[in-house]
Amino acid sequence: MRDAILNEVYKDLQQDEEIFFLSADFGAPLLDQLRRDFPQRFLNVGIAEQNLVNVAAGLALEGFRLFTYAIAPFYLRALEQIRNNLCLLSQYRRLNVNMLAVGAGCSYDMAGPTHHCFEDISVLRSLPGIEVVSPSDTVAAAAAYCLTKKEGLRYFRLDSKIIEPLYVQEDFIWPKSGWHLLSNPKEPDCCLLSTGYMSSMTAQIARLLQEQGIAARHIDILQLKYLDEELLKKQLTQLPLFSFEEAYIGKGGLDSILHKLREPGQNLKPYGIPDRFETSHGNRRETLKAYGLCPEKIVEEISKILIKSKSDTD
Repeated sequence: MRDAILNEVYKDLQQDEEIFFLSADFGAPLLDQLRRDFPQRFLNVGIAEQNLVNVAAGLALEGFRLFTYAIAPFYLRALEQIRNNLCLLSQYRRLNVNMLAVGAGCSYDMAGPTHHCFEDISVLRSLPGIEVVSPSDTVAAAAAYCLTKKEGLRYFRLDSKIIEPLYVQEDFIWPKSGWHLLSNPKEPDCCLLSTGYMSSMTAQIARLLQEQGIAARHIDILQLKYLDEELLKKQLTQLPLFSFEEAYIGKGGLDSILHKLREPGQNLKPYGIPDRFETSHGNRRETLKAYGLCPEKIVEEISKILIKSKSDTD
């Protein structure tokens, strides 16, 4: 995901002299090329995320389109600066600042809980005037770059690992609705909603359910704020809902969006991160399993919920 967006930035730098790129001492091979070819519009502020945001705000006031680049959990260090110097200021001045946050969820799996980032969705969604963009694969990440062309503040929640592709490069255009149907059977038994890396796991869950004769509509939520909620609500009608995200359950993430959109009495089962830190330092699959996020176990739970729901209505 990182390289997909950095490649788009690099191409744009060649024709747009109002782009400026800031890094918080965070590298990548493609970034080395960007720094070498555009030294006047690249600055490494060091391990100083608060300063990263402050400098971005100042340059944005001068009319630059800004990209900031840091590890996802370390943006939380700069929450006050994001709130005051970006969100508050953007109500009075025109700004275009795009925060590239690498390491969403537990994609820095072996680094442990200090480098895991489950809080950013709820924290950033709570701030006025900032979009939370959550692409699910490299193709979606590259397509999301179109959002940076317009004025505004955006937080791009990017995975640090290569993810199983869900989209085809030539076919995918970033949806204005902020979400995309990955599967839509004619007569669905339930609706699965996911974001980011969890869309890959949810696609696997949908396939496992299909093997059991359960048809699942699967919606990939690409924007966790300022998405077309009314259009989304029409896809949820009269179906049991299951949400999947690498974020704390009930803390303002995807499940909170769905709680607002569901009908009275409509079943919603959220899958996410429980209210604790996992310190076992396993790989991503092991870490998520320790948090209770195992595809086979989830499929078993969903099957039981649907059977019970059907028996209750009969």
